[in-house]
Amino acid sequence: GVALIDIITGLYAHGAILAALRSRDMDPNEMGQKIDVNLFDSCVTSLANIASSYLISEGNIAPTRMGTAHPQIVPYQAFPTKNEKEFFVIGAGTDPAFAKMCKLMQMDMDNGDKDIFETLADDKQYRNNAQRVKHRVELIDILEQRFRTKT
Repeated sequence: GVALIDIITGLYAHGAILAALRSRDMDPNEMGQKIDVNLFDSCVTSLANIASSYLISEGNIAPTRMGTAHPQIVPYQAFPTKNEKEFFVIGAGTDPAFAKMCKLMQMDMDNGDKDIFETLADDKQYRNNAQRVKHRVELIDILEQRFRTKT
């Protein structure tokens, strides 16, 4: 497999080196900077989402595998298309991004009496990310059905 933590540590070192160089540029009399990066610290920081999910859950529930989905942002995952060999990857990380996604996808809900009465983004169950996380299963089902009609 890919030595992911080695790569992450290298990126932290890269950022630290650039910060040290910038510090030197700002003060030519600077004696230098100490750079300290290690694999363990990089590994721990790479688990930030997992750790925060555990810490903010009621009853400290251990997170489970979610495939490409994100535990705190909905929708934020891959959706299979009609041919099931290709995927749409959606990352609507903010409420305005979700509203724009709904508009672009023309994800209007039909109540039978009217052609279009409100968009998903205006539905109280999906209006904000906290509600979308709470109603993840229902929303993901709606989106999966929509994406399965597309290629």
